[in-house]
Amino acid sequence: MRFTWEEIQSNAVAFSKRWKDAKNEEAQAQSFLIDFLRVFGISDPENIGDFEYKIRKRQKLTGGS
Repeated sequence: MRFTWEEIQSNAVAFSKRWKDAKNEEAQAQSFLIDFLRVFGISDPENIGDFEYKIRKRQKLTGGS
């Protein structure tokens, strides 16, 4: 569903009021992003990609330079 500019503005104001007292960035990061995407009409943001994923540590290169 596409939102009008007025709907986006209204959603953004409501979003900013909901999050004005946020305190813990790490604990609230995913909730914040999901709520932010909903401002623009993304109704199911949990299914659009990964928030975080583990990567393997690279082997340290040896040898001279």
